[in-house]
Amino acid sequence: MIFPGNQVNLVLNCNGSLPCLDSPGGGSGDKIYTSANNFTPSGGIISLSTVANRTSGTQTSATWIATAEGNGSNRNRIQLASGTQWRLGGSVGVINPTVSNAAWHAVQGVVNTNPGTSVVNVDGSESTSTSITYDTSVEKPVVKLSGAFSTLTTQWAESGFQNATGWSSGIRTAMCHSQYVYWSTSTSC
Repeated sequence: MIFPGNQVNLVLNCNGSLPCLDSPGGGSGDKIYTSANNFTPSGGIISLSTVANRTSGTQTSATWIATAEGNGSNRNRIQLASGTQWRLGGSVGVINPTVSNAAWHAVQGVVNTNPGTSVVNVDGSESTSTSITYDTSVEKPVVKLSGAFSTLTTQWAESGFQNATGWSSGIRTAMCHSQYVYWSTSTSC
């Protein structure tokens, strides 16, 4: 569901001949709800995936996918961390892999509090953490660009999550490779 007044643009040929959602920046923020209803994370584990491109800018408030709208910095999410880093995180703790601007990337993440190990796969390279705390906030899941950032521009090809499931290394790699084949992300995984 597109949030009225904060709409992204549908571009039919943003990645070669493939479509994407484009957030051109300069506004009060763009958001897309991934579900019309509130979502209650359960099971202490969740898997997230996105194919996205920060086309320009270094601001940190684009959230490719979050399991609760609220304060995106305190939710199970994949988002920007800095000029050359993205972030996988929960309510506390993050993993900040290096990710280049102006290129499409395939990112798979697992936020896991049992046994307490989380992992993110960016274009086939994995990073882990034992510090991420799984977030149980009850709100609408969302893909969003927050704030009025005139220089931050982003694009999304796909984003989603699977509740109460931790994707294995093999599944993360297979998803990454499939996204590479279809969307022409950075590496073959």
